[in-house]
Amino acid sequence: QAIGVRIYGGGAGNQVIGNTISGHNYTNSGFGIEVVNSDAQIKQNILFDNTEGVTVFSELGGIAAPAIWNNLIYNGTASNMEYGIFLEVDNNSGDVSPSIYHNTIDGGLNDGIYLDVVSGTASPLIEFNIISNFGAFGINNAGGYGTPGIDFNNVWNNMSGDYSFGSSGSGGISVPPVYVDESIGDYHLQNTSGCIDAIPEPIVPPPHPVTDDLKGVSRPQPAGGAYDMGCYESIRFSISGTVTADSIGMEGVTLNGLPGNPMTDINGDYMASVPDGWSGTATPGKAGYTFDPVDRSYTNVRADQTGENYTATHTYTLIYTAGAGGSITGTSPQTVSYG
Repeated sequence: QAIGVRIYGGGAGNQVIGNTISGHNYTNSGFGIEVVNSDAQIKQNILFDNTEGVTVFSELGGIAAPAIWNNLIYNGTASNMEYGIFLEVDNNSGDVSPSIYHNTIDGGLNDGIYLDVVSGTASPLIEFNIISNFGAFGINNAGGYGTPGIDFNNVWNNMSGDYSFGSSGSGGISVPPVYVDESIGDYHLQNTSGCIDAIPEPIVPPPHPVTDDLKGVSRPQPAGGAYDMGCYESIRFSISGTVTADSIGMEGVTLNGLPGNPMTDINGDYMASVPDGWSGTATPGKAGYTFDPVDRSYTNVRADQTGENYTATHTYTLIYTAGAGGSITGTSPQTVSYG
């Protein structure tokens, strides 16, 4: 079968959401999803081993402006995907201007996103995507005839170059995405990925158009923070607690080792946000105090950690000086606790 899903004409009421589509492999005509002269919504789909993942055509002067959001498009075990997203305006002065947001597109033989304008206009918005490991270009504006808006994408390791007749725009990066395991189709981001929190919240005009990810996880994580690139938002958990001294909350204690090294507030409370699977050690610190416990270790955090409290004890330094002809046995200075 040459085409998985085909939409011809119609507005945004046409929706292709939450499907897995694979195995449509025909030279120049194998489409996972084909959209012709439509503003359809193409969201939260997984497409692999199709000659072209998503294909958008303007035909006979038509307008095609679908929303292509939160899709995973990749070259699977068949290794025959040529293009991730293919955009084309035929010779009848139509327009192709989809919004291409928060997709992860990996591993095809030719281009990640290919834009071909025979006659007409094309102004796709290409933002917040990860486009990696293609045999030709990451984003190919063929001949430079289109006018794409390109911002905040990670375009990396594409053999002919990341861009043809275009540039990274604002906030663009080119770093290893650090997927969990692309060999089995797991394109979640590992904690060390530079795509996590790569889109600063103030840069995105509120409200951000994409409020969740491929699996329905709300964006951003945590709420009010920065957004991740690609189709998956890294899930976050909180580590929180209170630091007290003599049963009173202590302000100004730094929790070293937690992301951002948070400091306790006037009530002695602290909170840090960590990514799914985070491991590390939190060590409280403030000059003149010791803490019980001395630190807390975390391994593979997969739930909120509350009540991670510490007790502070004020310490003093005693310095002993021997008088004339005298001597001191022991250590000077010594640190002792209050009381």
